[in-house]
Amino acid sequence: MKRTFALFLGIILTMVFIVALFFTSLEFCAFDRGFYQSEYQKLQRPQAIGIEEDELMRVTDKLLGYMKGEEDDLRIEAEIMGHHVEVFAKRDREHMVDVRDLYLDWALYRWIMLGAVAIGIILIIAMMRREAPVVLSKAYLGGTAIMLLLVCGIGAWVALDFAGFWTNFHYIFFTNDLWQLSPETSVLIQMVPEQFFFDIVVRILIVFGAILFAIAAVCAAVLVVRRKKRESPMKTA
Repeated sequence: MKRTFALFLGIILTMVFIVALFFTSLEFCAFDRGFYQSEYQKLQRPQAIGIEEDELMRVTDKLLGYMKGEEDDLRIEAEIMGHHVEVFAKRDREHMVDVRDLYLDWALYRWIMLGAVAIGIILIIAMMRREAPVVLSKAYLGGTAIMLLLVCGIGAWVALDFAGFWTNFHYIFFTNDLWQLSPETSVLIQMVPEQFFFDIVVRILIVFGAILFAIAAVCAAVLVVRRKKRESPMKTA
C-alpha cells in the first residue's frame, strides 16, 4: 500500500515537474539572443523592416529586458527607413504588457511547482528509503509516458496546422484581441513573423524533449542496475 501510494505520488510529481521543465525550456529559447540574430538573418528581417542589424539587435535586447522586468517600458527609438522613429506603436506596447505579465506569472508558478516537487520527493525518500530511487525512477518513466502523449499531440498540431495552434494559444492565454497585429504597420510582427514563431516552437520542443529523454535514460539505468544487483546473488547461488 505504501509503495503504491509513493508510486502514484511520484507520477503526479513527475507530471508537475514536466510542466515546469517545459516552461524552463521555453524560457531558455525565448531569451536566447543568438537565436534571434540567426532568425533575423534567415528571414531577412533587417531588410524587411528597413533597419540596420545592429540597431535591430539593440531593440531586441530592450524587448527581452522588458519581458524580464528589467525595463520599465517599450518606448524605444531607432532609425527605420532612414527616419528616427518610435519603434513600437501603442497597440504593440499594450500587447507586450500582457505578454510580460503572462511570462512573469508563469515564472512564479514554475518555482512553486518545483518547490512542491522537491517536498514530494523528500516525502517519498522518507517513506521508501532504499527503495526510493526505484520508485522515483518508475514514477518518472510512467509520468513521462502519460505526458508524452500530450506533447506528441501538440507537436502534431504544430506540424500540421501551426496557424490554428498559434491562434488558439492566444485565445486561451489572452483575454483581449491586442495580439492581432497588422504585419503592414506593426514593427513587432515584422520582427517576429509567423515563421519565427514556428521555428522557436520547434526549438522549444526539441530542447524540452532532449532533457526529458536524458532524465528518462538515467531512470532506466537506475532500474537496470538495481535489477542486476537483485539477480546477481541468485546466479552465484
